[in-house]
Amino acid sequence: MNKHLEEGLDKYRRKLNVIKHQTGLLYKDFHEKQQQWINERDQTTEIKRDLQTEVEKNIVKLQEFDVKFFKIRFKRKNILLFLASS
Repeated sequence: MNKHLEEGLDKYRRKLNVIKHQTGLLYKDFHEKQQQWINERDQTTEIKRDLQTEVEKNIVKLQEFDVKFFKIRFKRKNILLFLASS
């Protein structure tokens, strides 16, 4: 009877060890996926920041272009008015 109980106990210990191992594998997998997600999030944040900087630079360039275009247009209008009055 005692041997029967020990065999049953060993059986449940093996099952418990398998469950512990599987749980460890699950936690390892979860941790790896979590780190991967964090890395992807950080990369995406960096790309977003770079794109925002590029947009800001383009806005400044566009504003400079608008000013230059306005000046050219204004000069052209003055030249045409000067030629018309001559």
